[in-house]
Amino acid sequence: MSFANVLNLYLDKTKCTAKELSAASGISASALSRYRSGKRIPEPEQIEKLICGFVQLARSAVRKIESYQKNEIYSGDRLILTFETEQSVLNSNIIERLVNKYL
Repeated sequence: MSFANVLNLYLDKTKCTAKELSAASGISASALSRYRSGKRIPEPEQIEKLICGFVQLARSAVRKIESYQKNEIYSGDRLILTFETEQSVLNSNIIERLVNKYL
């Protein structure tokens, strides 16, 4: 399996976008595009940055899941509207205002 295939598989499995990975890893979007298309293979230092980016995105996902659990929001619940801050903490006052405004 080529590096491009593995990278695209990881992006698919983690459900993150190339833009998110670019921001998290510090690798430019154009370089990431070349890695994804197979036009270029990254040096070991760039591979380490990609790994760190995936780890950062995974940690963010875990914090989000923990936030949902803390606020008793589980997949399968019929929650239509949520609001998350940068810290991935759900603010119930903001949610209540948004629910009242839109529902």
